[in-house]
Amino acid sequence: LHPRVRRQRQMCIRDRTKEGLMQRLDKGEQLIRKYLKELREKGAIEYVYPELPNHPYQAYKVTEKGEMWLKENKE
Repeated sequence: LHPRVRRQRQMCIRDRTKEGLMQRLDKGEQLIRKYLKELREKGAIEYVYPELPNHPYQAYKVTEKGEMWLKENKE
């Protein structure tokens, strides 16, 4: 798999916060934001609190479409 797809797969494993992803992947905030935006636009992930994007405990969860994408992009 392409390194970018591999990182995106790692981001989709379970509900995660942006800060948790930054630590887990050892990447900066700008790169994580870019990946999160791409995954949200693809419909692969969504906010845990969609009605409150700035919720203090905001995290991301994998959608059904994201589950299918994960299966298609196995390592």
